[in-house]
Amino acid sequence: MDELCLAKQNLFDCLGSNFKCYLSLLRSWFRNHLSKEEFDFEARKLFTNSNVSKHNAFLLALFSRCQDLSSLDNQQDRKPKLDENDKSTKNRSLKKPRPNYKITYEKRFLPIDPALYSPIPTKKSRLHEAERREVLPKVVFSLSEGSLPDHFMANLRMLVIVWETGLDNLSNDAVLLLNLALRDFIKNILMYVLTFKSAFRSYDKGQVRYAVGAPMVNPYLKNSHSLCKYPQDIHSSYVTDSGEHMPAVLPTNETAEHDAIFQIACSKLPNDYESPRERGLITLWQVFHALRLNKSALPSHSVYTINMEKIITRLSHSTSKEYD
Repeated sequence: MDELCLAKQNLFDCLGSNFKCYLSLLRSWFRNHLSKEEFDFEARKLFTNSNVSKHNAFLLALFSRCQDLSSLDNQQDRKPKLDENDKSTKNRSLKKPRPNYKITYEKRFLPIDPALYSPIPTKKSRLHEAERREVLPKVVFSLSEGSLPDHFMANLRMLVIVWETGLDNLSNDAVLLLNLALRDFIKNILMYVLTFKSAFRSYDKGQVRYAVGAPMVNPYLKNSHSLCKYPQDIHSSYVTDSGEHMPAVLPTNETAEHDAIFQIACSKLPNDYESPRERGLITLWQVFHALRLNKSALPSHSVYTINMEKIITRLSHSTSKEYD
């Protein structure tokens, strides 16, 4: 049996009906609702003095399990790099080894008194002593960092959910699938916000969007209606005037460059009242309207309503800086 499963079973036998309360405390800690000290203080109330060691053994097995899985992923990422260097290592092995000569440094060192180079003791104030103390790094969560959870943190959160549903173990492939789904979810939200803010190009009836931030074509210019549109942007073949299907020929680099220059020449100029810095910022109004027009970005109705309410309150209520 796995060490984590064994530690979890011992913890379940020790707590009994309080095991669900222990998992709720663990989930609150992972969600940053409780600090590490608060979680440890509340969790120790569920144990007796003789069973506190099972709490420590469970946390040790949990962190070691997630750390081992995250280290395995890093090793898998480095494998192709090692395979590329196999040829170079083989070629090096064919070379003759160089003879090793022993080098002695007995005659190069001179005896000296270390007391001559020792620092002179001086009196320092308490302020300097406080500055020299090492500051312990705080436990930082992905919510405060504004970053996606890594494999280690996702594994911890999923293990708590698995145990709450009555399952015993978790597969590493499930954690990888969750991380990929989370990246795709964030990518869709960013794409909706950026395409609402800036101009873009699309094909396949708007399903595929690209060239976000490209200048928008000016419809009032006569030359803008004759922009070259290659049929291979949508299909791999096109129909000629005689009704025959012909394979689409990809444009060369020169034609693509001329087409891009012509599109920029036929595009609108940016607004003069907006500074370059303001054009690059994403405002809450843009996020609000992007989510309002694309409700499929947040399929869960409860998650959608909660986040929309938060955005509306941030837009409606003044901050402390505005009051000052």
